[in-house]
Amino acid sequence: RHRHGALVCVKSNDVDELVAALRRWGVVTSERDGSVRISAHAYNSVEDIDVVLEALARHKHLLA
Repeated sequence: RHRHGALVCVKSNDVDELVAALRRWGVVTSERDGSVRISAHAYNSVEDIDVVLEALARHKHLLA
């Protein structure tokens, strides 16, 4: 049986700035090959995911 995590990579036109912007929202991410790596886990709540989505929406100018 294969197990997969909730890993998402988001393309960005300024990955370092997007990582920094998300950090200001309290969202811990990392840069991977020019994309922002977002990885949810069992301890993340629905509210945590809402914060990520809101932060990405507020910084959509940084999305590729």
